[in-house]
Amino acid sequence: MAVADAFFSRIHLNHAQADAALEARAAQGPGIFRKLLDAMMESRRRQAEAEIARHAGLFDRMTDEAERKMTQAMFGSGRPLL
Repeated sequence: MAVADAFFSRIHLNHAQADAALEARAAQGPGIFRKLLDAMMESRRRQAEAEIARHAGLFDRMTDEAERKMTQAMFGSGRPLL
């Protein structure tokens, strides 16, 4: 019985030490890996936004042209749709 008590008291002590270590680590803030990952995600977000901005004018032209062709098809204009 004494062996079991000693074993379980060590487990409890180890959990308490682990909890204290986790709390201390959380108080330090994000680690190097988290900072690197955040920087990579921010860089990719900026790249995606730049790509969208670069093609924004193309989407407007495509939409305008599609609207013009639909109007011509519905109401006719006497001109071919090409």
